[in-house]
Amino acid sequence: MTSRLTLALADLLTQAQLAERLGVSRRAVAEWEEGGNYPKAEHLKELITLGVRASAFPAGREAEESVLTETFDAITAVAISPDG
Repeated sequence: MTSRLTLALADLLTQAQLAERLGVSRRAVAEWEEGGNYPKAEHLKELITLGVRASAFPAGREAEESVLTETFDAITAVAISPDG
């Protein structure tokens, strides 16, 4: 799944741009795409958020994007919490 997300975002961002946005190295992004390594939960969350925004919310639908982001943040906070 991670490689699909990063490859889908490749149309929008280079590996270096994605790495900078996530605060990781370009090499880390390349390894995710190759399936040799997997992102930490917080990086995966941001990858999913970027992918959803890129595919679901064209310009002019910012309000819907905001609601989805808030909902997603609440769900993932529970899902990845140590008490989860």
